[in-house]
Amino acid sequence: MTPSTLATGAATGQTHITADDHAIPLNRITEIIAETLDDPPLRIRLPLFVLNAASVAGEFACRPVGLRTPHHRRRTSWFAATRSFDTAKGVGPLRAD
Repeated sequence: MTPSTLATGAATGQTHITADDHAIPLNRITEIIAETLDDPPLRIRLPLFVLNAASVAGEFACRPVGLRTPHHRRRTSWFAATRSFDTAKGVGPLRAD
């Protein structure tokens, strides 16, 4: 942030997502984490419908006996989501000159 931004309080009370100009795919994030930990990434790849089916089956099997499923549909949907954000908001009041 520039001193003028801090002085005027232009960014006060707002939420800003800091990002790069391009999105990083989930596979690349996994590779970066594995490299950082000096550990090979897992190479198990399953189609999304298989994960969804397993999630639904787990929810219905665990519910009658009062257990919380370790994997549910909401977690499965996370893998299909696009995680890229518009960084235009950060160009204005948070720009570092």
